[in-house]
Parts: sequence; C-alpha cells; structure tokens
Amino acid sequence: MTHAEVLKQWFEEIWCQGNLDEIENLLACDRGLGGLVGENPLPIEDIRAFVLALRSLVDDISFRMTQCMEDGEWIAARFAVSMTAPDRVDYFDVHGQVFMRVRDEKILESHSTFDYLTLFENLGQMPADVLPISMTGQKLIWRDSKLAETS
Repeated sequence: MTHAEVLKQWFEEIWCQGNLDEIENLLACDRGLGGLVGENPLPIEDIRAFVLALRSLVDDISFRMTQCMEDGEWIAARFAVSMTAPDRVDYFDVHGQVFMRVRDEKILESHSTFDYLTLFENLGQMPADVLPISMTGQKLIWRDSKLAETS
C-alpha cells in the first residue's frame, strides 16, 4: 500500500466511517498525532474523543486528496473534506494539509492543519465572513444568551 493509500484509509475509515478501532491498526506508536488541536500530539484516547465530537457536529463526511507528494517515508498532502451540517441539505468543503511519516503501512507521525474557521462558520457557530471581519481588527463579543434575552 502506498503512503497515499494509508492516508486515504486513515480518513475514510476513522473520520468518514467512524471506525475508531482502526486508529490502533493504522498508528505505529501510542504517542498520538500532532496538529489536530495545537502542536502537541493528542494521545489515542483524545483522538477518539475528538473524532466523536467532530462527527457529532456534521453528517455525510467524504474525503478527497487534492494534491499529494511522497518522498521516502513522508507524504505531504492537501485535502478537502465535504460534509453537511445536520440542519442543512447542501454540502460544504473544509480544506487541510498533512505531513505524515509512514513505514510498513503504519503512521509513525503526523502534523496537520485544518480550516476550523470555515467549519464553524458553516455550522453557524461563528458569524459568516468571520475571517475578513477579524482582519479589520474588530473583536467578536460573545454574549450569554440568558443575558441577551433580558436586555
């Protein structure tokens, strides 16, 4: 299996299908993966919780690689994840990148980025166009919904 096929299996089985048992089958180490949240690697149990949390927010997840390059044990890929929000019919894409080291069809380490801002905009958890608005220097002010009802 090529590194690209390992990466595709990682996304398809775990993120798209929710088959969390595949985590241990695909990881060669138990120290977890970097880049899911911050720079520090998430342990396997936290990866499980993270996958479950994300999958509870969206429906119909599908994955596609848009660019891919392999060099020795390393693969670098850009990808798009298509999904729907539970209250929406139309799909939206969220993009990311991953640098992954693979040996003997097992993931040794991984460093990724994912456009969570676009994800949360499409889920209605952040205002539309939050990035360009934030680039103006404006601050988002969160109000407690109970306080908003009384004011």
